[in-house]
Order: sequence, then structure tokens, then C-alpha cells
Amino acid sequence: MLPTVTYAQAVALKEKGFDEKCESFYQVGYEAVRHVLPTQNWNWFNDYLNAPDLYTVCDWLRDKHDLHLSVRAIGKWYDCMIQGTKDGEELYDTGAGTTHDLALSAAITHALTLIQ
Repeated sequence: MLPTVTYAQAVALKEKGFDEKCESFYQVGYEAVRHVLPTQNWNWFNDYLNAPDLYTVCDWLRDKHDLHLSVRAIGKWYDCMIQGTKDGEELYDTGAGTTHDLALSAAITHALTLIQ
């Protein structure tokens, strides 16, 4: 199973209009992710939050908000960058973590702040 977003990211995604079907969700007020099949849009319910995997969020950010996230390895450290996909403008670049997934998660957190 792919790594899912954090609870805080799930809250922000719901606020920003994320509505993709997911096989994971959070119940509001509980930070333990749950996994179920079939997939469904949990954001339709007041007491639940979608908990998509990190890569589904990257696709959504690129397709819906013109934000492209990339992670690169620099020795034992990972760096993340956010660019506008249409013009290639660099919007964010920073060292982010000791694993690829931590760096990608950090980039997602920052990208969500860029969405109006």
C-alpha cells in the first residue's frame, strides 16, 4: 500500500476541494487512517476525510492546480521542488527530508498553501 497523506493534509485537501475516490480515509477527530474497498469519495460525508496516497495528490495538484511536485536525492537527503506546470516557474525549493516520501509529503503541505 502506498503512503497516505497526514491527517492535517487530509483536512486541507477537503478544504481545497479534493474529491477523488480513495481506499483510505480518516474519521474527523481521529488521526488513525483506515483502509477499505471499494474506493469512494469520503469527503462527501461530514465526519470523514479522504486519505489519498501521496502520488494521487501529486496528480491532482498537477491536473487541477497547475502545480508539479518533484523530489530529487542529494546524497542521503531529499530535496523537493514545486513548479507551475504551464510556465515552469519555480515556486518552492527546499531540503525536505531523509526519505523520498517525507520530502514529497513536505512538498504537498507547501503546495496546499499555494491554492486559493
